[in-house]
Amino acid sequence: MKKKIIVVIFAAVFCCSLAAGLTACKKISHEHTYETEVVAPTCTEQGYTLHTCKGCGDSYKDTYVSALGHSYGEPSWAWSEDYTNATATFTCTNDSEHVNTLTATVTDKVTTPATCTTDGEKDYTATVTFNNQTYTDVKTVTVEKTGHSYGEPSWAWSEDYTNATATFTCTNDSEHVNTLTATVTDKVTTPATCTTDGEKDYTATVTFNNQTYTDVKTVTVEKTGHSISGNSCVYCGQPASEGLAMVLISEGEYTVSGIGTCTDTEILIPTTYNGLPVVSVEASAFLNNTAITSVVLPDSITSIGENAFNGCESLTSVLFGKNSQLSSIGPGAFNYCYSLESITIPESVTSIGSDAFIYCYGLRSVTFGENSQLTSIGDGAFNWCESLESITIPASVTSIGEWAFVECYRLVEVWNLSKLNITAGSEDNGYVAYYAKRVETEPSESYVYTDENGYVIYYDGKVKALINYTGNETKLTIPDDITELNCFALSDCYNITSVTFGENSQLTSIGDGAFNWCESLESITIPDSVTSIGEGAFCCCAKLTSITIPDGVKSIGNHAFAGCSALESITIPDSVLNIGDSAFAECTALESITIPDSVLSIGYSAFEGCTALKNITIPGSVLSIGDNAFKECTALESATISEGVKSIGDNAFYNCTNLVNVSLPDSLTSISFNTFYGCTNLQTYDDGTAYYLGNSENHYLVLVSVISKEITSFTIDDKTKFIWSSAFSECRVLESIENTQNILCIGSYAFEHCNNLKTFTIPYGVTTIEDGTFFCCTNMQTITIPETVTSIGQSAFEGCNNLKSISIPNSVTSIGNKAFYECKKLENIIIPDGVTFIRFDTFNGCESLEWVSLPESVDYIDQFAFKNCSSLKSIIIPSAVTKIAVAAFLHCDALTTVYYGGTEDKWSTISIEGNNGCLNGVRKYYFSQTEPEKDGYFWHFDTDGVTPVSWGNEPNYSYGLAYSLNSDGKGYTVVGMGDCIDKDLIIPSTHEGLPVTAIGENVFNGNTNITYVLIDRAVTSIGQGSFNDCKSLKNVYYNGTKEEWETLCSSIGVSNDYLIDAKVYYFSQTQPEEGFFWHFDTDGKTPVSWGVESDYSVGLKYSLNTDERGYTVVGIGYCEDTDLVIPATYRGLPVTAIGSNAFESVRSFESVSIPASVTTIGEYAFAHCGVTSVTFATNSQLTTVDRYAFFSSSSLQSIALPDGVTTIGVAAFNGCNNITSISIPDSITTIENRALDFNSSAFTVYNNAKYLGNSTNPYLVLVRAIDTSITTYNIHTDAKLIYAFAFTDCTLLTSVTIPDSVTIIGNSVFYKCDALESLIIGSGVTSIGDGIIYYESYDAKLKSVYYGGSAEEWNTIAIGKYNGNLTDATRYYYSATAPLEEGNFWHYIEDVPTVWTYTTVTFDLNAEADSDTLESAKYYYSASCTLPTLERPGYVFKGWTLDNSVETPVIFTDAVWQITDDTVAFTAVWEADSQMSVFAFITKAVVVGGGTQNSCTITGYKGSGGDVVIPNGVTTIGNGIFKFNTSITSVVIPDSVTTIGDNAFEQCESLKTVTFGTNSQLTTIGVLAFSTCPMIESISISDSVTSIGKNAFYYCNSLSTVYYGGTAEEWADVSIDSTGNDKLTSATVYYYSETEPALNEDETAYDGNYWHFVEGEIVIWVKETV
Repeated sequence: MKKKIIVVIFAAVFCCSLAAGLTACKKISHEHTYETEVVAPTCTEQGYTLHTCKGCGDSYKDTYVSALGHSYGEPSWAWSEDYTNATATFTCTNDSEHVNTLTATVTDKVTTPATCTTDGEKDYTATVTFNNQTYTDVKTVTVEKTGHSYGEPSWAWSEDYTNATATFTCTNDSEHVNTLTATVTDKVTTPATCTTDGEKDYTATVTFNNQTYTDVKTVTVEKTGHSISGNSCVYCGQPASEGLAMVLISEGEYTVSGIGTCTDTEILIPTTYNGLPVVSVEASAFLNNTAITSVVLPDSITSIGENAFNGCESLTSVLFGKNSQLSSIGPGAFNYCYSLESITIPESVTSIGSDAFIYCYGLRSVTFGENSQLTSIGDGAFNWCESLESITIPASVTSIGEWAFVECYRLVEVWNLSKLNITAGSEDNGYVAYYAKRVETEPSESYVYTDENGYVIYYDGKVKALINYTGNETKLTIPDDITELNCFALSDCYNITSVTFGENSQLTSIGDGAFNWCESLESITIPDSVTSIGEGAFCCCAKLTSITIPDGVKSIGNHAFAGCSALESITIPDSVLNIGDSAFAECTALESITIPDSVLSIGYSAFEGCTALKNITIPGSVLSIGDNAFKECTALESATISEGVKSIGDNAFYNCTNLVNVSLPDSLTSISFNTFYGCTNLQTYDDGTAYYLGNSENHYLVLVSVISKEITSFTIDDKTKFIWSSAFSECRVLESIENTQNILCIGSYAFEHCNNLKTFTIPYGVTTIEDGTFFCCTNMQTITIPETVTSIGQSAFEGCNNLKSISIPNSVTSIGNKAFYECKKLENIIIPDGVTFIRFDTFNGCESLEWVSLPESVDYIDQFAFKNCSSLKSIIIPSAVTKIAVAAFLHCDALTTVYYGGTEDKWSTISIEGNNGCLNGVRKYYFSQTEPEKDGYFWHFDTDGVTPVSWGNEPNYSYGLAYSLNSDGKGYTVVGMGDCIDKDLIIPSTHEGLPVTAIGENVFNGNTNITYVLIDRAVTSIGQGSFNDCKSLKNVYYNGTKEEWETLCSSIGVSNDYLIDAKVYYFSQTQPEEGFFWHFDTDGKTPVSWGVESDYSVGLKYSLNTDERGYTVVGIGYCEDTDLVIPATYRGLPVTAIGSNAFESVRSFESVSIPASVTTIGEYAFAHCGVTSVTFATNSQLTTVDRYAFFSSSSLQSIALPDGVTTIGVAAFNGCNNITSISIPDSITTIENRALDFNSSAFTVYNNAKYLGNSTNPYLVLVRAIDTSITTYNIHTDAKLIYAFAFTDCTLLTSVTIPDSVTIIGNSVFYKCDALESLIIGSGVTSIGDGIIYYESYDAKLKSVYYGGSAEEWNTIAIGKYNGNLTDATRYYYSATAPLEEGNFWHYIEDVPTVWTYTTVTFDLNAEADSDTLESAKYYYSASCTLPTLERPGYVFKGWTLDNSVETPVIFTDAVWQITDDTVAFTAVWEADSQMSVFAFITKAVVVGGGTQNSCTITGYKGSGGDVVIPNGVTTIGNGIFKFNTSITSVVIPDSVTTIGDNAFEQCESLKTVTFGTNSQLTTIGVLAFSTCPMIESISISDSVTSIGKNAFYYCNSLSTVYYGGTAEEWADVSIDSTGNDKLTSATVYYYSETEPALNEDETAYDGNYWHFVEGEIVIWVKETV
């Protein structure tokens, strides 16, 4: 193939060469004459000059010119007729034959719209692109005017559907509108009844352009509800509810008090009851009745009581009569009526009580009549009526209570017809218009309507707000024209799963709580038009997984997405400036979030509880991070806080337990010191001396804590700005801190317990001394506070015991609770101006504080503010103070002077709470700028402007008492304490020149401050109760003789015991020898005793016993004796008791002597007192030392309780640890818990235990085991009582022997004795306390109790509660010899308690499993047992054997058997009864006389037929036993048979005779029992038979006679199944009569068919004829 190609090529070359040669030859042959032709260039071909020889035609070309190329200009356009298509044709200017035609793209635009009446214009624009250039052509076309075109009208109906308009809008021009008023007709299509809604059609008709248009609205006509008149409904006649509880409230009126026995759910309250009107529903009448659904109240009801229908959750309807007289609806009347949707309040109602309709969540409509008389709406009346949309406030209303409409967040329309000033958005008038978009003062059409989709919409022409949703859809599409989602618009729509907005949505705002608790909401796309998202907008949307916030939103409201626990992602746009409080709190699925640079602040708890959030970066735009912002973000691992952030709030990263890395910026100026509390994995920078937090450029920003607590000095790094909370806590030897000048903040408790730190200068720039900063710096002496500090925190200097003085700068405006608590050496303090509040415990315990100056800015002194300032002598209280809280000055006992900045009258306006009694007993000076003209207590500032000084015009006697001029005008009577504050009361002898002659009634009643009173002899009478309850009154100084005093006493009124009981001193100018006398001290004013008094203890306080036969000592009174002698009598009557608390905490006496008359020492009588010894008189009658009587009397050394004392109460001697001798008498019967809990040498020790008693029996009471390691214990045989908790913590104790001498075992004696297994309790015990055995271990258990008496005696013991461990143990009773009866018994063997053992005797009946069970019997050795006799149908009982395994066992038939072995096992021996050989049967054995009925059931027959005799003893003939046996001819059934089973003799075709015994017990003849026994002619049926089954005698064709063993009446009662027993029921029945029956009227025959037995044979009674 290759060769052929080469040849062809070669030939071609050769031919070309040959042709060329020939041409050359031709040229050479002549001269050419050429003509020249110039050929012009074209678009595509080059031009040239052509030379052609005239002679030979030879030619050639030269002078070539390049091709011109295409040149296209503007195209020519061609348009279609309708201008929707166009082409552009491009023609080359160089060659017209070169043409390109392109199809253009055509667009159109109306430049001038055509209207109904004028033409318009439209531009069509054609566009093509050619050679990379675009060309256009525009054609302007006239658009003809449209003319009018009206379609269907839009209809607008009035709210009541009585008026309508039709609006026709031209579809070509919406400005051409025609609105016509329609003609409206109505027709009821379904009438409403009392209980069912009806329907009415409203038809609107208009004619327009010669065409008629109609619109029909079908309206629900609400059911009328019942209206009660009389006692029935006027509409339907339904009677009022019966059984309601009624109470007669007056002679002629009833009230409904409850549901009573009424079961109605629709309650119709009657107008009258028992002929009298029913006028009210009582308070709580139907409280929490969840069954009632409606209630109708008749016109007669005038009031509905408080909580009358509270909690009626199912109540949907409340109706009142047309002429209702109701005037008041009580507080809470319809509280929590969730289902109530509407209510019309009668015009007669004048008041709606507080909380009347609170929590009626479904209430949408509240209607008041035009002539409503309502005047007041109570506090909270409609609170939380969240569905309420509009309300009219009647003209008569004058007040709306606080919170009346709070949380009615759908209440957007308010018609205010009243004179109240109600404005939209205001909190006034109970928040009624707080959520309102519209408030009108005259009735007008509502802007609220519900569309066909269930959306409740408010539309005022501009704002279109969705305020509620009443439909049932789960997927919502919000209409595009909605501009607002009202607050809580879709709140609690639990079933909504998705919400969609259209592309053209006009929504701009999502209100507060708009989707709150939409817990099924999974998806939502917020339109781009939204610019604000309100607080809680999506709160608790637990299934919402993602959300995108539009770019226009500037802030995310508080709680906006809180609780969206499924929210995994969210996009926050750059437009957002603020993230609100709790905005994303508890978004537990949120793993990451990007905070844009636009955000300026992150609110409180913004991301708290976002437990999946792992990383967070705070941009530098953020200025502040709020408190708790990332609290409990437990998965958070790193936090980067960028440069620019200035403050981080309290607990911002609290308990972020996985937080490892954090970067803090240098820009910080404030950081809370709890910011990272609980961040246990947070990494810090360690420089060897301390731990720091900071950033990569500055590790030292925050000093977190020093490494060593043993440092004595520390130098702060220059870059450190913050000292962290507790940074130097517990550095107890730290003496100095250097280089603090750059510090901006010092954290709480930073220097807590720096005990050696003596001086500290707070750096300039620090603004707050945080809580506890210097807590318990016990050696701190000086603190310098700069003027940058504005507040001192709680406990800032608490416990700075050596701080004597401190200068607080005027910049400070706040001092926290306990700021100077227990600063015990602080002597004085000046509070700067600006502080308004002295807080809780601020100076509590400043026991050296003597003087305080409060500035005029202070208006409140909090509780305990100066408590325990025991040295405080004077204080300046400004006139601005309005309240002094409880105990603010408690225990300020040294306080003598208050310098008050106001007047005496203004002081009286201050609210001074309890436990500030010292303010009543101090001298008050009132401020006066100039020297006052009258005597009194006034002050002014000294020249230093700080120190208060008196004007020096104080009186010498008790100043300020109130007086009244006597009726004779010759003297004065003291009538009150007035303004006098003296504790030492000196009543002047004269007043305004006249003598003081009397002290009036109740003058000093209850004044417990008066310690003594000086009374002049001029006083001749003292009124009733003048000194009543003056408990501190000890001395009376009488300016007269004893005789004169006794005369005055006859004129002292009742209830002046404290005056009469006081120690009275009589005036004596000279010293007497003996007695109670006084004289004036050297000041000529103060009364003092001459000191010559003597006698027994005087001044004790007494109280007359209720029986008025004796007295009780109730207090120390003014007695000052060190050796107290209580008298046997007082005022002629015996002293019988020392009362409760009588000498509690009194330490002024050392010994006390108690007379024989005292029977009781009361509780706490000598508790905490200083008595060392107590003696009792001979023949003392004391029986009881009550609870806590000598509690913690640690000085008590000896006491011998007299014989006759029976009871020592709880903790009576508890804590008397110095007692060396105490005698307890034999008469004691009760010592209660903790009575003897003291540690002293007073005890007698025996066998490692402590005892108390007396000289005769020191072992009377076992108090406490000493050695808790004991394992066994024998109590002393003289012990009578075991004290509570005696063996506490004896954990190894296994057994205890309690002798017969013990009668009482106290409470919890064996507390925590976990090893205790057995107790021996003597027979003398009569009482066992509560819970005597307590085990700590669940496995511990008391096993045995060996009681020394019998079971009967044990049952007489009084055993306390909680003694299950004792009573559940196995208990044995003592028996010295072998017991005769069965039971648990014990005896001693060699002093060891030993249980009597017994033999177990068992009986094997050797019969079927369902035979009687003979339980094993227990017999003690040497006892004898009785062998029972048995019976068993089909067998003969032969006796008992001990060995049934041998072929011929030994049989015992003796009735009694002697016990000699450990175990005895008897087996019954039987012999088969030959009569039962042809039967298979089931039988059981029973004990003869044992009370159990025997039974034997035949289950099979093995005989040959013929005459069958069933043996006696058989009780049941089993089912089908003889079925199909055609050989049986007769059967004898014994008396023992009770049941003949189903099919028993079925088809026994040869059976002719059935014979029953004369005493047959047969009750039941079963189904088909004798079916198809055609030979049976007669049968006898016992009167015991109660039922005969179906087909029992079916096909017994020969059966004609029945011999019944009872009467005709009894036969009628037999239950005979009618199916298949017609032969039985049609047979002749003879009734049994043992004697000759009665004759008929003719006496020719018997009155019926009868039979009887003759020698065992059935014989018919036949009347013989003569």
